[in-house]
Amino acid sequence: MKRNLLLIILLLIGFLNVFGQKAHTSVTANEVLNKAEQYVKHIKTIAYQSSYKQIDSRVDDSVSTANGQVWMQAAPADSIFLAKFHIKGEIKDRGGYDCFYDGDNSFEVTHQIKEIRVTNPRQFINNENNPAKARMAMIVFNYYYTDAHLKQTLLKNKPRLSMQVQPKQYAVKFDYPIDKLGMKETRVVYINKTSFAIERVTSSSTLNGTRFSAEANYTDIHLNDKATLSQIPVTDAYKGYTIKERKPDVAEVTESPLIGKPARYFAYNTFDNQKITLDGLKGKYILLDFWESWCGHCIISIPAIRKLNETYRPKGLAVLSVTTENPSRIKELIKVNKLDYPALIADKKILNSYKVTARPTYVLIDPAGKIIAWNEGDLDIITKQLGTMLN
Repeated sequence: MKRNLLLIILLLIGFLNVFGQKAHTSVTANEVLNKAEQYVKHIKTIAYQSSYKQIDSRVDDSVSTANGQVWMQAAPADSIFLAKFHIKGEIKDRGGYDCFYDGDNSFEVTHQIKEIRVTNPRQFINNENNPAKARMAMIVFNYYYTDAHLKQTLLKNKPRLSMQVQPKQYAVKFDYPIDKLGMKETRVVYINKTSFAIERVTSSSTLNGTRFSAEANYTDIHLNDKATLSQIPVTDAYKGYTIKERKPDVAEVTESPLIGKPARYFAYNTFDNQKITLDGLKGKYILLDFWESWCGHCIISIPAIRKLNETYRPKGLAVLSVTTENPSRIKELIKVNKLDYPALIADKKILNSYKVTARPTYVLIDPAGKIIAWNEGDLDIITKQLGTMLN
């Protein structure tokens, strides 16, 4: 009996030693990120298959998908993409396309309409809104493969870090704190346990009542294969295709041609079934806020619009929300964001009447019914003008 007990104790001690060694030698999330960054730094060329799916609660047709083949050559000195590349992809409801970047210009070839859109990205501000970057064609491109400071990028804004070890991948989870705009994001990056290549990324975020989730998968990865280089240059002539060159505006339009003209009449119902007409608001300053559920900047601006309404309504301002799309989503956003001013269910005619082609667009009408301000996206200008007139 004593002998058996001694044997059990010895086996238990051996097990604990082995377990202790495993625990001691197990890789941490920080170590995994370090190795993933080293993988990126070793990329000279890379080719991979990519698939992308997003679900956006801001629109009625909320699911978007894309897939494609990407060939990329690292170019650390390039200030725009840090790479040259060719994407051959397909987007749901838009058909097939090719997208090239040769270090100077971006070429987006849309086969369905036989069009080539050419952009020199250095003629525009180098941010996420640069027209060479802000394209659906880029949705299958893995920007992580160009980021020599990958770990620093992922840990920006100090997320809570955790990791799950799966049979073939490390799933590193980043829970980011709520930012100053009220957005909460969670991201999971799946890293191959052998190569340390990023193979999958999922993300989910919420902002002012909107929900967004996305999943990207990267498969059939070929690292530093010389054959990749032959796929990157534009080699096809694309006969019969129309070439359109994207150029920045020569000068900023400081004044809309609508300013000084009478506001066009409108009559629409609100979401709570009140009828609002332009004539019914005569004698007041009227601020029209043209926005839509798919416009993130619009949703971020809602608290500022509410503040304007609260400040200047007692002094003669009427704020009207104007939307023409996705009424069920708009109704939900009105409730979540606690709009305390009328929200009109309008049609496309009002967009033509007020020359609205972008969101948000703000139109300010004086008590006599004339347009005195028209602006795309810059609420500060409208705020200053109201302050001058009503304070």
